[in-house]
Amino acid sequence: MSSLISNIELTLQLEELLPSCNDLTIISAFMTQPATRWLGQLIYSNKPKVQLIGRFTPIDFAKGASDLNALRDCINNGYQVKALVNLHAKIYQIDHETIFNGSANLTGKGLALVNNGNLES
Repeated sequence: MSSLISNIELTLQLEELLPSCNDLTIISAFMTQPATRWLGQLIYSNKPKVQLIGRFTPIDFAKGASDLNALRDCINNGYQVKALVNLHAKIYQIDHETIFNGSANLTGKGLALVNNGNLES
């Protein structure tokens, strides 16, 4: 099934699916701490295998598009972290069965976790 959903709906669906997932891959150019902490809280008790792929370029950190503390959180939580410097994709794959592909980065604004979130789909 394929449908268009908002970033708020994406967040709600992820909050439903992630606590019981076994494998999680997130491909997101940018990552910030509100989103990585949200993720860590959702999967804390289940401890799935997590792979994060981000852009992680120095300019992204300097501009605040990504956050070094978010990257540290991910590494400290034991997530496998990889970088692709020309990355633009935003994909959330859960247990090799469910894929969300859209415009929402793993950021507070992208997932509408903070005030003044982005309008994403």
